[in-house]
Amino acid sequence: TVGAVQGVIDPLNEKESIWTRIASKEEKLWNRVLLLGRARLGLFTPLSGSCYFVSRRVLQEIGGFPNTLAEDLDLSLSLLKKGYRVVYAEDVRGKWETPKTLGALVVQRRRWYRGYLESFFRNWRIIGPDRRRLDAEIVMAGPLLLVLSFLTIMWWLLTTTLGLPKLNGDISAYIVTSLNFFTILTVGTALSFGERPRRLTNIAWVPLVYIYWFTMMLVAFYVFLQVLFRRPARWERTPK
Repeated sequence: TVGAVQGVIDPLNEKESIWTRIASKEEKLWNRVLLLGRARLGLFTPLSGSCYFVSRRVLQEIGGFPNTLAEDLDLSLSLLKKGYRVVYAEDVRGKWETPKTLGALVVQRRRWYRGYLESFFRNWRIIGPDRRRLDAEIVMAGPLLLVLSFLTIMWWLLTTTLGLPKLNGDISAYIVTSLNFFTILTVGTALSFGERPRRLTNIAWVPLVYIYWFTMMLVAFYVFLQVLFRRPARWERTPK
């Protein structure tokens, strides 16, 4: 049974700054590839904050909108628990504004990651034999993967530069670090060639993507510590 519909979200200000370009491409990947793919495979399709529509009857049945930092994710989980599906509608389109600066992006992602982590620890019992429920756990664990990447890279740096004792899992640290390095290099290179017009200065995408990725790992780690030490959560408005 369909409980909600998620439309395609297009960035309103993609070319306003280098950070709106990076964030817009990331959001396009999330909306047009990951959500679409999940919907076609019958997996968990979370709502994305805007351009979505929920049945009034269903919304009343699940108790209305949740008062959480990641209300779109928690609403999607409530629909999942009641057996409802979210349909991804490719012919429905909406616009949203992407943060213009790295600082504004940090505020936005700090709120998102906190909401996702809180939802993960609050709903871990949702996991079950149903593939949609298993996929929901994977989606909620997104910030945890960033935390693990950050810790692995930091351990590799400390053992390499400071000569700290290595653990049995040190090979794993090298593997994860290498995968992160080459993945980000591939993404940065792809963005360089994907920009129009093509010019030599587009190669600047590569170091910028590294800066962006490492910043997001730091944000995820900071938020994880907040959740771990039970610091009070507050809703932060994304600066314009």
